[in-house]
Amino acid sequence: MQAVQIANFVFSTRSTSSHTAKPFGFYSGNELDIGRDLVQKLLNIEDNCISKHHIRISSVEFDELQSDETDAVNPLVYMQVLSKNGLTIYNSCAKPVQPHKLCQGTSRLLNHGDVLILSPSIIIMVTLRINCDRDGFTPTDMKTQTFGHYRLTSRIIRTGGFARVVLASNIQTGQQLACKIISGVRLSLAADTNLPTHEQDNASRYLKLRIRREIDIASHLDHPHIVKVHETFQYQQRIYIFQDLATGGDLTSYLTQYGPLDQAEVILIAYQLAHAVRYLHQRGIAHRDLKPENILRSSSQRNSRIMLADFGQARQLSMTVDNLTGEHVARMESQVGTYGWQAPLVFLQSCLDSC
Repeated sequence: MQAVQIANFVFSTRSTSSHTAKPFGFYSGNELDIGRDLVQKLLNIEDNCISKHHIRISSVEFDELQSDETDAVNPLVYMQVLSKNGLTIYNSCAKPVQPHKLCQGTSRLLNHGDVLILSPSIIIMVTLRINCDRDGFTPTDMKTQTFGHYRLTSRIIRTGGFARVVLASNIQTGQQLACKIISGVRLSLAADTNLPTHEQDNASRYLKLRIRREIDIASHLDHPHIVKVHETFQYQQRIYIFQDLATGGDLTSYLTQYGPLDQAEVILIAYQLAHAVRYLHQRGIAHRDLKPENILRSSSQRNSRIMLADFGQARQLSMTVDNLTGEHVARMESQVGTYGWQAPLVFLQSCLDSC
């Protein structure tokens, strides 16, 4: 796949005019370390406040075909702070625009128009190849852009099925979050899974049950390898689920970018995933949709922490006593999950039932 330019980083000093600012292109499939050497090369300035490797730029790209252009997800450009000196960012999505200090180890999704202050004299303007607000998801009522101490942006970071995921932030802390927005649904957010039995539209009833289960299950989970749900809101016909932002993208995009993984990395991913599944099973929860798209990476670093996401197919099981063995067991009869990622036993049971 040919590399394409997806962002520009425009270097300048506080005293530099726009005519002498120096752009540096960032291309898909690459990583870029920005530090003292690059600043000296572009601006002919040696700034000892800037580390040799100050920040690292990486990207997550989605190559799936989407028939509806409005569902297209632009490449996501992430920054990781490597230097102990940190940096200050002016977030273009925040209203009003306010500075935030980012410490070493912080990962952040960059937006078109963000300004990075590397040192008291060196600044970088971020310009993305495509205006990320072009295909944005903007609530019809501007008042709904803020829920409690959370603020939505129109930046799409994932689409699929009946939901979109957009970039959000905590107004009090500046922490970036992901907000899953489910449209065309209204249900009680109280802990009640008893949906009306007279529902005429079976598809609508199934959708409500799936959302209800996802909210009830995911909001009570607390594990380092499971995406944390912070809060849930409902406004008119939309559900807003604020959760952790995984700045490394999902495992599918990671495999697309880097190709087959070595044995050591596979073992690490499987080990973390097994811990997450054990945590769920100890609480009587079956995820039922394990696949690379639902395994998220906490950062763009190799061997980063993984997090299990998307509990729309999950099921909280009720234990019963088996009449033959006397053991406590739980049974599931519905065939759910994603074709191609289902366990062989699911297909085997389906074949036996149809014979």
